Amino acid sequence: MKNHMLNSNPENYLMNKERHQGSEKGKQEQEKLFEAAYLKAVDLLSGERIDMDKFKDLYGDKIITKDMNEVKKMQDRYEKTDTPERKKMQKYAVVFEAIVHDMIDMNGWLGDNAMAKKASLYDDLKNGVDEIIKFTEPKTSATSYLALGVDVTFGNDIIKKMDRIKTQIEKGDMGVIKYLLTNNYRGEMRNVPRVVIGADMKNLEEITKLWLDGKRRALAQHQVKLIILDQMIIQLMNFSRYAENVGQHLIADSFNRVLKIVEKIYDKESEEEKNINFNQDRVNQAIDKYCEDLEKENLKLETKK
Repeated sequence: MKNHMLNSNPENYLMNKERHQGSEKGKQEQEKLFEAAYLKAVDLLSGERIDMDKFKDLYGDKIITKDMNEVKKMQDRYEKTDTPERKKMQKYAVVFEAIVHDMIDMNGWLGDNAMAKKASLYDDLKNGVDEIIKFTEPKTSATSYLALGVDVTFGNDIIKKMDRIKTQIEKGDMGVIKYLLTNNYRGEMRNVPRVVIGADMKNLEEITKLWLDGKRRALAQHQVKLIILDQMIIQLMNFSRYAENVGQHLIADSFNRVLKIVEKIYDKESEEEKNINFNQDRVNQAIDKYCEDLEKENLKLETKK
């Protein structure tokens, strides 16, 4: 997909913009802030990450060892090929992910029936899933729930990541979460709908300061919560519609079922927040533009029917 906003390369635009803003605000203070936040984030996410060793009796030692070796190869490859700038952007993404994870679990960012699980290293690196959001439906049994795979970004490869979801829909295979572990489920789950979420430096810096200061009430009311929900809704809506248009009805249904839940959460959370300017967030702009282009493609496909 071509001609997205934020110039021809939105990722480079975002990186350059954030670098410029950083120098204006005081580079040393900003780096100190994010270094402290990164250490806290790594500690939090490491403790929350799904442990592949807990699946040995299910998959067997041979498969677990094979997957761990693949993880090591991917980590080594990223270490060799990632530029210093991309490594820096990845650190910001880790901080953002940790805050989102913490706020979903401890501050109800996605409502009372949502739980965040940090994906295993294998699902993170191999399948592009950072977080697994479990939605328990209160009117159904305790073992009935829906899952959403979330790829957290900070300016890196936004379009590429969304294109990957689109391609998987076209192929009729949303991929798999191989290592899914909850209180009542352990194993593999296929065709889990996925979305990309992100925030720009202005919003990230604001919530990072609040997070480090332990100001949970302010975080609970921060606009980033609604920005994330809006990003989820617009993607779930357009990817569901696209799946229907290319004949992938089961995938369309999986996106649609999660969409209905997220829309209810958004309606409840946005009752008192009427003045959010979603266009001020540059990552949100890129996601919106992608979905606008996908909507146009959906219209063309529907016209041909």
